[in-house]
Amino acid sequence: MSSTIQITIDAKDPRTLSAFWREVLGYVHPAPPGVELPDGKDPLEAWDEFLERRGVPEEQRNSASAPAGSPAMSRRNR
Repeated sequence: MSSTIQITIDAKDPRTLSAFWREVLGYVHPAPPGVELPDGKDPLEAWDEFLERRGVPEEQRNSASAPAGSPAMSRRNR
């Protein structure tokens, strides 16, 4: 029998924490909406560019990260 749990962690730097869990658990950061990522392109860099085009102030671009299990993050080896 398996069960699912979700843990929420408050972080001063969500981007760094997200990158850590990406490496540890094998999650893949998705591309921003409507953006096709070429092979080797860093998805987090693509998000920075996307948010800049949308006019999000730089100081707010690292204020949140998508929770694990949300449609915004997916497992590599499902």
